[in-house]
Amino acid sequence: MEIPTRSATIPTPPPENRGNFFRRVAQAFRPEAFHGHAPKLSAVQTSRLAILSAIILCLSLLFAGDLFAQTKKKKKKPTHPKSPACATGCKPDTTAPALDAATPQDAAAQKELGLLARDLHRGTPGAYEKLAVFANRNISSVWGQRAALALGYDDYSKSHAQQALAWLQKAKPDALLLEYTLFWTAQSERALGKNADAAKDLAQILKDFPGAAFKEQVLEAYASAAVAAGHPQDALDMLATYAGTGSKPNLLLARAHAEESARKFVPAAKDYQSLFYKYPLADESKDAAVALPRLNKQLHTEFPYATAEMQDQRAQIFYDAHKWHEARLEYEKLATILKEPANPIRQRALVRAAECRQHPKAAPSLFVKLAVTDPEADAERLYDLSQAWRSDKRETEMLTAIEKIAEKYPQSRWSEDSLMAAGNYYWVELDRAKAGNYYQRVLDGFPGGRHAQNAEWRIAWIAYIQRQPFSDEKMINFLRKYPSTGTAVNALYWLGRNAERNGNPTRARAFYEKATDLFRALRGSAPRKASSGGHRSRRRPCGSSRAAAAAPV
Repeated sequence: MEIPTRSATIPTPPPENRGNFFRRVAQAFRPEAFHGHAPKLSAVQTSRLAILSAIILCLSLLFAGDLFAQTKKKKKKPTHPKSPACATGCKPDTTAPALDAATPQDAAAQKELGLLARDLHRGTPGAYEKLAVFANRNISSVWGQRAALALGYDDYSKSHAQQALAWLQKAKPDALLLEYTLFWTAQSERALGKNADAAKDLAQILKDFPGAAFKEQVLEAYASAAVAAGHPQDALDMLATYAGTGSKPNLLLARAHAEESARKFVPAAKDYQSLFYKYPLADESKDAAVALPRLNKQLHTEFPYATAEMQDQRAQIFYDAHKWHEARLEYEKLATILKEPANPIRQRALVRAAECRQHPKAAPSLFVKLAVTDPEADAERLYDLSQAWRSDKRETEMLTAIEKIAEKYPQSRWSEDSLMAAGNYYWVELDRAKAGNYYQRVLDGFPGGRHAQNAEWRIAWIAYIQRQPFSDEKMINFLRKYPSTGTAVNALYWLGRNAERNGNPTRARAFYEKATDLFRALRGSAPRKASSGGHRSRRRPCGSSRAAAAAPV
């Protein structure tokens, strides 16, 4: 008897279609991957861009031959007559030139360019000179033009802007990569101080390639070039054509710079304030922090001062990001802006500042001596106090604070959070009975709260692991409330296990099948196909039996 080989018994995936791989590579290295968000690139950004450009060039060349070969094999003779050529006056032809990869000369050029581009990326001595010879020898073909683009970018990344312009000029006949060539030409021109020429090239990209994936970077570069060339209004007009300018920190900063150059100080101040208060985590916020005092001196009484709401927003963003030092400073500043001691926002700011101050080491005393009268602020203070006691491993004090919240502020969200935290405390300690009591209090007091799903699931799970007689009922009730969640898959699985444990394989199989179908649905996979016969199907119950077994769900 012949013994099957490993390859015959173990299913292996078919080899990947190289054409599909090439298309994914082209998607992965789209224009926006060639450069950072700022027009003036740092050394780290420049290094990354060089790597990306070399990789895309190498991969595209190495796999282009196979792709064209496959395309040629799969090409079918058209059944309809060829469309007539476009008449004079049509829009410019920007389609990629046809390549004949079947010729030995073209295949050799592709292979040689791939090797040279890889050597240039690796910094191999003499790679630049060899690629330059190749580009000059093949400058009439797209391979020579793309070699020139690679050389131009390499020169630009090494601050050789004049040499980069010479190569990029030779790369312009390649219509497929024209927007890239124009962008790096403009960047090289900016490096040489030719801002008017750079603005012209960038404007051409925005006009001829309105759907370019890196449009925001082009807009940012155009605005900077136009302002440097003494035409800030042109920058403002171009930025006004893009709907996302007001929500993108880099474009918002570019607009503020243009407004300031155009001596529109009030709009500039408002844009800088938007950056400073709405996007404090963005790098552009640091530029706004420098510009705002300068404009304050310019405008005097006309300066639009920030409101308490804006200050609260900035503090909240730092707080949510766990930037404790920055959040504490902003909340303390907010407390000084709001003079009224009874102001609820001021009292909340004091509580948040105390919480930020205790990081990284818990300090319950900060909350013990803090006196606030607003109910929500006091509830948050007690919750923070309970968690500080928990960090100090003071269980009695923690529970006292939690019960005080539940007694004084039973409808506050901090009461829900504190009860859930108490349940989680005992859950980690493996004291399921006490954990279940707190989870049940969460469910009773806040049936539609943000912790209700987790609390109900853990109650059902405790019933299962303790083999309580009503565990099935709890899990089925959970499924009725949350039928399309990831936890529902778990509930179906453990219902099946419970059915097996009770000696009911038919019911167990029904739950397992439903769990499989729900898991596939949540992942977006195709539904499980029903068996059409054979030994496996004979072991399964008929459709009516399965339906009856799963009827409770």
